[in-house]
Amino acid sequence: VSTYDIKPDETVSDFKSKVQCREGVPVTQQRLIYQGREMMNGKLADYNVEALSTIDLTFRLRGG
Repeated sequence: VSTYDIKPDETVSDFKSKVQCREGVPVTQQRLIYQGREMMNGKLADYNVEALSTIDLTFRLRGG
C-alpha cells in the first residue's frame, strides 16, 4: 500500500508517472481503477477522487 499526495486538477497521466517512479510499473502496463471505473485520461477530479480515496492498481496483461 502506497500513499500519494494528489491535487484534483492533476491529470491521470501525471499520476501514472508518479506511480511509475515509486512502484516501478511502466505507465503502459498500469490500469488504475477508482470506484469500479478505469481511469484512462482527464483529471483526477473528473473521477471524483478526493482525499483518502483508494485507487487500485492492476496490471495490463498482454495476450500472445
